[in-house]
Amino acid sequence: MTIVARVFIIFALLGFVIAGAVPATAQGTQFSLGVGQSATAGSYTIVFRGFVGRLPAYDLYFGSVLAARFPSTAPRPNPGEYLSTDGKVSIVTVAVAPDGSAVSGTLTVR
Repeated sequence: MTIVARVFIIFALLGFVIAGAVPATAQGTQFSLGVGQSATAGSYTIVFRGFVGRLPAYDLYFGSVLAARFPSTAPRPNPGEYLSTDGKVSIVTVAVAPDGSAVSGTLTVR
């Protein structure tokens, strides 16, 4: 094996290591949902269930498996934002219909 081939292999291996160390980019979508409607980003889907008290309620699915229900009992600094326990999924509600029948916001998967 020549020196040029060895140098090429070393650079190729370093490239794979660096590519593996860079975090994946986030996927996201903006949504406007009525009760029972859903939005998807990556492998995650949210379904708007209406309101629990004064908070918007969502079911979070990973594929077809229910992964979480929001709101949870954990306190949040921003009541319009939900974060999954593993920190991969963020649901931010930015607008609510006056009668509570619809919401708008963003769903982000990291």
